[in-house]
Amino acid sequence: MMTRINLLPQDYRKKSATPLAVLLPTVGCITVVLALGFGWAWLHFAELSKVEGVRADLEATLQSKAPTLQYVAALKEEHADFENRKSTIKEIASSRVLWTKKLDELFDIATNDDGGSQYLIWLSSLEVKPPLGGRGKAAVGETLTLKGHCFADKSPLQNYNTFHAAIKRSEFFRDFAAMGDPSGKAVEFDDGLTPTSAWAMDLPLQMRARDPLKPGAKDPKAGTPAAEVPKTKPK
Repeated sequence: MMTRINLLPQDYRKKSATPLAVLLPTVGCITVVLALGFGWAWLHFAELSKVEGVRADLEATLQSKAPTLQYVAALKEEHADFENRKSTIKEIASSRVLWTKKLDELFDIATNDDGGSQYLIWLSSLEVKPPLGGRGKAAVGETLTLKGHCFADKSPLQNYNTFHAAIKRSEFFRDFAAMGDPSGKAVEFDDGLTPTSAWAMDLPLQMRARDPLKPGAKDPKAGTPAAEVPKTKPK
């Protein structure tokens, strides 16, 4: 085996080339990497351009619909305001008594007495006490007290009992939970007018409690509504 030693200076030595077995795989790997990078960049920027185009279209659509969206938002606020007003009106309606209607119904009872043959009522006062327990949370409703006289030539208590029963059968009593029993005392008048006897009445009526949070709700303790009576006024 012969060993060769090159004693020439480095500058005078022959340059040695990179072996093809090393050069070709290296060049191939670099080429593949560059191709993959170029392909990824092309796909990435092409997709990015497409997405940016879609985004621009959507933003343009959003801007074109902005006035409509603002109008819808304003309508929703207005609708919420009207719903609040509606709820308030229902609460007020369910927690108030239409006294004009109740007085009209009471007038029908007092005058529908067959010309005074059943009972002859003279109401001197109507007193209303507010409900107990506070507004909207009342355990009971208002208390209406009727004071006056039931006139009769004889047996004024019997006529008063007839009037008491007529109230209980009437539409007027529908909003009440209870009514006092027939009570009072007989009185005589010496004013020269007829009839000369009457029954002094002091009749309390207790209205049903009303829940303003449930407009139109019926009292679970309420029975079947009273039958309506003819509302005819004497001619």
